[in-house]
Amino acid sequence: MVAFGRANGLMGNMNRRWVSLDGGTTRGLPAEARSGDRLDKTLQRLFRWLAIRVSLMLSLLVLPVLAQDQPDIVWMRSGQQGRVLGLAAKPNGTVIASAGTDRTIMLWQASDGKLLRVLSGHDDWVMAVTFSPDGMTLASASADETVKLWRTRDWSLLQTLKAHTNAASCVAFSPDGRTLASGGFDRSVKLWRVDNGSLVRTLTGHADFVTGLAFSPDGGFLISGGDDRTLRFWQVPEGRPLRTLKAHDDYVSCLSVSPNGQILASASGPDDRTVKLWRLPSGAKIRTITGLTEAVKSLAFSPDGNLLAAGGSSPEGSIRFLRVPDGTLLRTAQDDEGPVSAMAYSADGRMLVLGGQGITPRFWRPKDGTPPKVAGGHSQPVFTVAFSKDAHALASAGLDRTIRLWAVSDGTLLRVLRGHSQGVGSVDFSPDGTMLASGSGDRTIRLWSTSDGATVRTITEHSNRVSAVRFSPDGHLLAAALGDQTIRLWRVADGSLVRTLSLKPNDPTCLAFSPDGAILAAGAGWGDTNTVQLWRISDGAPVATLTGHTNDVSSLAFSADGALLASAGGFDDHMLKLWRVSDGALLRTLAGHTEAVGSVSFSPDGKMLLSSSYDWTIKLWRVSDGTVLQSYAGMTPTACAPEGNFFASGGQDGTVVLARYPVALQNSER
Repeated sequence: MVAFGRANGLMGNMNRRWVSLDGGTTRGLPAEARSGDRLDKTLQRLFRWLAIRVSLMLSLLVLPVLAQDQPDIVWMRSGQQGRVLGLAAKPNGTVIASAGTDRTIMLWQASDGKLLRVLSGHDDWVMAVTFSPDGMTLASASADETVKLWRTRDWSLLQTLKAHTNAASCVAFSPDGRTLASGGFDRSVKLWRVDNGSLVRTLTGHADFVTGLAFSPDGGFLISGGDDRTLRFWQVPEGRPLRTLKAHDDYVSCLSVSPNGQILASASGPDDRTVKLWRLPSGAKIRTITGLTEAVKSLAFSPDGNLLAAGGSSPEGSIRFLRVPDGTLLRTAQDDEGPVSAMAYSADGRMLVLGGQGITPRFWRPKDGTPPKVAGGHSQPVFTVAFSKDAHALASAGLDRTIRLWAVSDGTLLRVLRGHSQGVGSVDFSPDGTMLASGSGDRTIRLWSTSDGATVRTITEHSNRVSAVRFSPDGHLLAAALGDQTIRLWRVADGSLVRTLSLKPNDPTCLAFSPDGAILAAGAGWGDTNTVQLWRISDGAPVATLTGHTNDVSSLAFSADGALLASAGGFDDHMLKLWRVSDGALLRTLAGHTEAVGSVSFSPDGKMLLSSSYDWTIKLWRVSDGTVLQSYAGMTPTACAPEGNFFASGGQDGTVVLARYPVALQNSER
């Protein structure tokens, strides 16, 4: 198959107008959490869980049920559409459950991170999950004030437990699995019978939110931690308070019990920054681990009980591995996805699963602290997607600073390329498929080996962001659009600069080589003119200037025969334009999108155009008359690239999708 033109994302535009994606919500939270006067306190006490990145989302899982108007989804790679707040490993080690701000519970295969199922039913953020000791039941606690019990055999809903008067924040099963404890923002602990869902008792005493729960090994008592800085021991099932420990100098952020049930670990907030180990059942303090530079948001014992992993609150996403016998720091690792708010070890101890800022769990090797795989898609918006020339591989890149390589055949994640320090706005495969080029807001170009993911070369001689990269058809040159109003041509073999082309007074936003490699086209933006400029590659001489767009030009694509050039309009333009390359004549303007167009590509036979837009649609156009053949609604694409009877799209929610055109359209237009 002949590859379509690559998709240009709105990297330059997104840098300035669209990447304002961090925000918060106070839905369902106590009144004091919404008070401006208590914002600092809230950020320390409450939003350690509940800070959420607000992205422009309309999930592909709820595409309108109109078969004739929708593509056939071949595979989709995504994850929690928000922050991961809770994680739990099934006792037999086969399944990881993650809970998030998207109100769902996602079930992942522990061996390879494959998404198995999504459980829906909560009406607000799911803040915690835990499996029963026999693995037959999953409990979930939610900000909708309910606790739900799920049967793991078929993942059906067993019970919805209602008694909390504010968010249910934590859950724990007794060792025999007959009793479930839940804690909440209503400052209470509830004890429930698992078999029939009846409320056994309500335990009161905490002066603030309940943040963590743990049963003793024999189930005779329950420990609760709270924002009131205390640990409270309760006799079960009577609910009689046994003792209260002034545990920390700040809120108790999390609890974890060692596998043998003899040690309780507790952690605290930024005014404390300690981890404390307590002997069970006496509650005697074993030691205080100090020297931490940040609040600890999550704790997890290794299955053998020798290591304690502590997830930090820093933006760098640090994980500290502490030796339990003496409290010494063994190593520190970085997650690169922000604060680590949830952790769970696999049953064999070979994997440590992390959750937090990213929308998908990350599977780590605790032994060497390296992340072998990321479950699902990107953790932030996807800016660009591109097929390899042989259509065996698909590359996606975005705001999360990573490039992901996927097998087109089945959506398998082949590898994650890391190295850029800012969002990646453009990727392109070399014609022979052996290399991938990436351009980033960090002002660098990286050339990667597609066989092993190694960095072949890094080009750093740029004074501003790299908005687009394109290989010449013969693979000898690499063109880069820069935020300093220039385009640079680099020799791929040695990374030397061949030529610099000026687009003053505008920044180039997108690039396209003609199929014969004789002409380079660049779209202009962020200036007084919104033109498409054509240059002759042999000597860098300007060939033509195409005018007609009223705002930034966001994407360009040549037809396979080089006779036509398509251009897409960005913000406040929304138009597609078709140009005759030989004389620069404007042949047609295609109107239909209502927001910025993120990408445009020709089909191999030149009969169709594919465009993606921030109006949450992908449109398929007939080139001959500009008719819209199909409009796929309910999608959030920021980039789109076609190949044969398929197309790939990347969205604001981090999802990457491979879809098939409707059969009728394939037969009529191809």
